[in-house]
Amino acid sequence: MLFFTLWMGALLQFCPAMIYTNNWALKIRGDLELVNRIAEKYGFTNMGQIGDLKSYYSFRHLKTANHSTESNTEVTNHIAKETKVEWLQQQVVHRRAKRTSGKSHVYSSNIEPKD
Repeated sequence: MLFFTLWMGALLQFCPAMIYTNNWALKIRGDLELVNRIAEKYGFTNMGQIGDLKSYYSFRHLKTANHSTESNTEVTNHIAKETKVEWLQQQVVHRRAKRTSGKSHVYSSNIEPKD
């Protein structure tokens, strides 16, 4: 049993689980009043338009865990039934790795500069 536990622990380091947030990105056909009504109806807070993307909004669901290994399919399925919701996706955490600060090595041959 101990071997199995250690083996699973080592394996999980190489297969990181998806971490879901309490944020959703949605494309909603309609004006801002409709967007806010949909957000409120399903327990979301409209965090606003996503950048310059017309009709794309960021919603936050406060009753969903901020970070979870399981997606909230119940909430997703409920809001997906809205006819004005054209697309939606629960957002996930993307792990970022710092680039190495190692300097690239530049090798030169012994070429004399021309006069």
